[in-house]
Amino acid sequence: MQVLEAAFHHALRAGRQVRTETGISHNAVSVSSVSVSLAKSLFGSLEPLQVLVISAGEAGKLASRSLTGQGVRHLKVMSRSYQRAQELAQRMGGQALPYEQLGQALISSDFVITATGSPERILTRELVAAAMAQRRERPLLLIDIAVPRDVDPGVQTIPGVSLYNIDDVQKHAQRNLELRGQEVAKAEAIVEAEVDKFQRWWRTQEVAPTINALLDRAEEIRRYEVHKTLKKLPGLAEQDQARVEAMSMAIIKKLLHEPLTFLKEQRNGEDTSAAIRTIFKLDADVAEPTTDISPH
Repeated sequence: MQVLEAAFHHALRAGRQVRTETGISHNAVSVSSVSVSLAKSLFGSLEPLQVLVISAGEAGKLASRSLTGQGVRHLKVMSRSYQRAQELAQRMGGQALPYEQLGQALISSDFVITATGSPERILTRELVAAAMAQRRERPLLLIDIAVPRDVDPGVQTIPGVSLYNIDDVQKHAQRNLELRGQEVAKAEAIVEAEVDKFQRWWRTQEVAPTINALLDRAEEIRRYEVHKTLKKLPGLAEQDQARVEAMSMAIIKKLLHEPLTFLKEQRNGEDTSAAIRTIFKLDADVAEPTTDISPH
C-alpha cells in the first residue's frame, strides 16, 4: 500500500509540473474547445457576451462547458428538444430557449455555436440577414461545427457577420496540436525525472532495514565509547562533555556518509545490503561493543 501511495504521489507531482512548466495543456485540440478558444482570440474576453449554443448533444455539452470555463455569464441553450436544452442549461447555469425563438435569439446574441444533426441548414441567409437588420450594426460571430453544416455559407456576404465552419476550426486544432507536440520533450523529461526519484525512493525502501541497523549499531558503539571515556574523566566540565558527544556524533556521521549513500544508490539493493550486513556484522549477537579497533 505504501508503494502505491508513493507512486500515486510522484505521478500527481509529475502531472502538476507538466501542466505548470510546459505549454502542453495550453492549446485546445477538441473541436468544441477550439471553437471557444477561437472566439476568445477574436473578442478578447467572452465574459460579457451573449452566447447562444444551438445543440444539446455531446458537442453542445462540450461547448457549453468550455464557455462557462472561460467565464461566460450569459449562456443560452437551444435545441429541437426543449427538455434537453433545459437540462443542459440548468447544469451550466444558463437559460434554455424554445427552438421557435431562433430568429429572436440571433438578434440578441454576440456569438453563436451551432452543432445540430439537422440534414438541412437551420441558419439561412435570409434568417441571419433579418436578424442583422435589427442589431444596429452589432457584429455577429457564427461558428458552425455541424456535419452537415448548419449555416448557409452565403451569410458571409452579410455586413457584420463572421462565419467559421468545421474546416476552419480543425485547422486551428491542428496548429494547436503541433504546438503541443513541441512541448512533449519537456513533459517527457519531467516524467523521467520523477520516475528516477521514485526508483531511488524504492531502492531506499529495499535497503531501509540495513540502513537502520547500521545506524543503530553505530550509535550503540558511540554511546558505549563516550560513556566509557567520560567515566575516566570524572572532573570534565559539562560543556566539555557536550563537546565530546558532539565530536563522536560528527565522526559517526562522516564515517557512515559514503557507505549509506552507496547503499541507497545501488540498483541491486539486496546483494549490497547482504554485503553491508556481513561487513559490519549487523546480524551477529554482540553482547558488548568492542573497543579494540587497532590493527594487530
